[in-house]
Amino acid sequence: MKIGLFLENRKIRNIDLSRPEEGNPGIGGTEYMFVSMPYYFKKLISDDTEFVYYTLNETQLDGKFSTVRCDDCYDAYVKCSQSDCDIFIWRPVENKENWYLIHNIDKFKLPAIAWVHNTLSEKMLNTLAEKTNIKRYVTVSQEQLDILRHHPIINKACTIYNGFDPDTVETRPITEKDPNMVVYVGSMIKAKGFGLLARAWKKILLQHPSAQLYVIGSGKLYNRDQQLGPWNVADEAFESQEIRPFLSDEKGGILPSVHFLGVLGKEKNEYLAKAQVGVVNPSALTENCPGSALEFQASNTPVVSRCDWGLLDTVINNKTGRLGTTEDALVDNILFFLKNPQEAYRYGKAGREFVSRKFDYETIVTQWKTLFEEVIDGKQAVIPLIEENIFFRRKWLRELIRLSRRELHKDKIVKPFDEESDILKLIAVQQSLSQFVQAMSPENQDTYEKYLGNHSKIGEENKFLLEKLQEKNELLTKKQKEIDKRDLQLSQILNSKKYKLAKLLAYPFTLIKRIVQ
Repeated sequence: MKIGLFLENRKIRNIDLSRPEEGNPGIGGTEYMFVSMPYYFKKLISDDTEFVYYTLNETQLDGKFSTVRCDDCYDAYVKCSQSDCDIFIWRPVENKENWYLIHNIDKFKLPAIAWVHNTLSEKMLNTLAEKTNIKRYVTVSQEQLDILRHHPIINKACTIYNGFDPDTVETRPITEKDPNMVVYVGSMIKAKGFGLLARAWKKILLQHPSAQLYVIGSGKLYNRDQQLGPWNVADEAFESQEIRPFLSDEKGGILPSVHFLGVLGKEKNEYLAKAQVGVVNPSALTENCPGSALEFQASNTPVVSRCDWGLLDTVINNKTGRLGTTEDALVDNILFFLKNPQEAYRYGKAGREFVSRKFDYETIVTQWKTLFEEVIDGKQAVIPLIEENIFFRRKWLRELIRLSRRELHKDKIVKPFDEESDILKLIAVQQSLSQFVQAMSPENQDTYEKYLGNHSKIGEENKFLLEKLQEKNELLTKKQKEIDKRDLQLSQILNSKKYKLAKLLAYPFTLIKRIVQ
């Protein structure tokens, strides 16, 4: 196989990317994955697969890879098509260049894989779903895929986690951990949530005055040309609004307990290993498979963040880290590890084992190889079952919408069931609903009980929702039996009694209609 990849390196010039086994050299996690996945593929799989990089700037890659200069992602796709590649991989983002590629991608024959590390707009999802040459929509976490179950893109979607090599980081025994060290890793932009940690820091100092905060990253992580504010940490707007008001001393300088280290490469491993606790994007926004969470845990360091999005896939709450939902929870969880060094180390060791098992590169690259073969062979994606967190952001309802669309052969539910022909389709939907309720009932879902056990406050609400869904299913089943028993002709359905029955049956789907719209 010959695989072409578009590496967006416009803003990360002059960085050596030839040794992924040494860890991230100080670039965005997505760019690092585009470099490291093919590297470990060639290292761990002995076949003749060839990877060709299409880049905007000259870049230092491992010698086993060739590079081709291009002007943008569309130019990369055209050149890839002309060089007898079997598959083209790129990361779609919301800009003019990507839209041009997507709109014109069906003019060629080369199959493409959208490797999606970010969250895309509804408009772009719709277009990606329509394009014939886009064969797969690869998400980097299960939560990222599950949130799309109601959308047609699910028919092209699959999940392959970002791989991680634990040997790229260091570990320290508990005696070499700094019991006061809190480390944050991430870009200094609003989406990465550092402002939440900045606001919480003085609250932490009130209860643990010896705490020290080390910040790895800056506003230059994604763009080396970014102009920074007076503290040389982030752009002036972010510094003045989210950082300086909360981390300044009486004279306007940086608090003695806060240390901004800037963008680091492998030098950051010392801090990850010595830390008592690692903080990953406290907002969880934009996080689908945060590499910093994997780095901390592989370094025997527990993680604190928000219980949301990709953190649900990359951290085991109350085992390898602590995930909350409020600023107070952020403070409490950081203090928990600062005040309990033995617990922190126990969490950290569990984290390294978890990362080594779930994100092992040998497993990940094997999944990529299988995906390449499926795309070349023209096989369709298989939609996986919901495995965990079935009530997170109403996954169950998104799945119900998907099942409804499949049965009705409609892209959208656009009206209540008023026509006589819809009654037969409604019965088919009811049968799918019955199967869905049975599949996600507690006796058939080991993960259901585990989920309720880990989320006791949410548990009662989830049980209530499940009971209501079961009630709706029982109502539909009862009404279906009434129709079967009377064996009415379709011409009689619209008499007054059966018309009311159809309206009753339509009620759940009227609700779905509102959500879809």
